Amino acid sequence: MTTDDKPKGAGAWKSPSWYGAGMPMPDDAAGRRRARLAMSGIQRVLIDQGHMARPLRPLDGGAGDQTTAAINRLQRQWGLAQTGKVKRPEAFCLWFPVILWWQVTLEIPGNLLCGMIALESGYDPGAQGVVDLRDRGVGQFSSRWWPNVTDEMAFGDPAACIALTAHNLQAAYQRLGAWELAVAAHNNPAKAQAWKDTGEAPDEQIARYVRLVQAAAGRPL
Repeated sequence: MTTDDKPKGAGAWKSPSWYGAGMPMPDDAAGRRRARLAMSGIQRVLIDQGHMARPLRPLDGGAGDQTTAAINRLQRQWGLAQTGKVKRPEAFCLWFPVILWWQVTLEIPGNLLCGMIALESGYDPGAQGVVDLRDRGVGQFSSRWWPNVTDEMAFGDPAACIALTAHNLQAAYQRLGAWELAVAAHNNPAKAQAWKDTGEAPDEQIARYVRLVQAAAGRPL
């Protein structure tokens, strides 16, 4: 993601702005495909967390009565208005148990994984970078740095993307020796390595990215 004065990833949902029955589909074919994949990812997590009584087969990205009822159950559980739609609060409620599990399991300190995802995508499974379209999904995996992360995974399997983000963060920490460098590596592995080699951030952009993640970790929603 980019880190200008108003970072696009800091809670800004790219397209669409919410998911549910009657959602306004993007105008372009790529956007519609991304939205269907994201809705499938939402359905998968609703099933995994027990909000959906019966699995949908196939997970086709539809948002029918069964999905709406499942979203309403999630909203009742967390005390949210029952709209049958997934906006940022609902997405936070869906992903936070997954994020917390990986933070604890991999001993990631300071709520950094949550802060990174909050900043990168605002928890939107269909998020795509505004400046760089290669940044995709909840974890905003750039095809530049992670070419093996397909669109189907980036947009359609948020739980897997969160797990991959967590493992990459832990692996970067083991390689670079500091959590701020591990965070930097998600944005730009080359700059993170240069930071380690010289002991200084190579430019303000990457230093600011780390500060923004740290700030988002303290106010994830």
